[in-house]
Amino acid sequence: MQTQLLRSQRSIEDDTDKVNYVLSFLKGTALDCFESAILDPIKPPWLSYFKSFLEELAANFGTYDPVGKAEAKLEGLHMHESHQATKYFIKFQQLAHAFSGVIAALRHQAYNGLAKHIKDNMVHHDKMNTLAGLQKLVQAINA
Repeated sequence: MQTQLLRSQRSIEDDTDKVNYVLSFLKGTALDCFESAILDPIKPPWLSYFKSFLEELAANFGTYDPVGKAEAKLEGLHMHESHQATKYFIKFQQLAHAFSGVIAALRHQAYNGLAKHIKDNMVHHDKMNTLAGLQKLVQAINA
């Protein structure tokens, strides 16, 4: 949604325009949720303040536990024998963004999700103490 918003930025003048632009994409339950507020003669404040609108949207449709959701996805992420290490680490970094303060756990989880043949080959190398170091080593082994 933010990508679409950036593309249309020239025609969007203020927060109200941003809110209306995003509302134009809503369908189904999301549209139903906001429709009564839009049609009400007394407008809620979030219709005029984009940040407030995003908070309202997240409160109604956001993930209840974003860290838990990201953690579950990380635990389910595994590099298959036929996958490239680069693709694995791109997906891993996307999911890891929610865990910026837990780097050691991330490195451990990144290692756990690697393909067996890569882990087997890693015994011939020094242990990597950083996620970036692990990534470089795995990509070298995978190449």
